[in-house]
Amino acid sequence: MALFLFFIIVIAVALFATLVHLSHRQKRDSTAIILTAAIGTVDQSLTPVGSILVQGELWSARSASGETIDAGSQVKVESYHDGLLLVKLLLPDS
Repeated sequence: MALFLFFIIVIAVALFATLVHLSHRQKRDSTAIILTAAIGTVDQSLTPVGSILVQGELWSARSASGETIDAGSQVKVESYHDGLLLVKLLLPDS
């Protein structure tokens, strides 16, 4: 009986962890869509993939054009696709 109860608890914990993970991912995806047109700063050079800081959060990002964008550069979020923000370099006069 104790073994059966143990397996029920393990399954319940695994199910709960899966639900928490999925809900976090859905929230992150919807937040990423809201970030479209936001301005960020490149944290890790985009070659073409790296990371950017947008609204206080670090996001994985890729240069929409495939160009390398150096750390410290200002970028604009164009869209979100496959877990990455797609960004373009902002020129100094933008």
